[in-house]
Amino acid sequence: MDFKGKDFFEFCEDLNQDQKQEIEKIIDGAGHKIGGYAYFTQSDPRDYDKKLKEDILLLQIDTDEQIMFGDCGVANLFIHPDELKAKNFEKAWFNWNCC
Repeated sequence: MDFKGKDFFEFCEDLNQDQKQEIEKIIDGAGHKIGGYAYFTQSDPRDYDKKLKEDILLLQIDTDEQIMFGDCGVANLFIHPDELKAKNFEKAWFNWNCC
């Protein structure tokens, strides 16, 4: 995502408090979701494998009052956009991490 040539944190430095709250609502990766920005308690596994760089979040299940993944973890299911368009879920992959 492009933030006027800045990284996200530099971009946020120029925002007022209301603007920061609004953008955090949009970009916050936590919680259960289908699609959107993924949340990780440790690090994004796509950062360590060039073949996975383009993969997108398909489903995320986060820890809440009824679900606990290890020590407050999160589960992610990723897929390549071309595979999603083709409705081919055979290459979707699972990631789970916790604190």
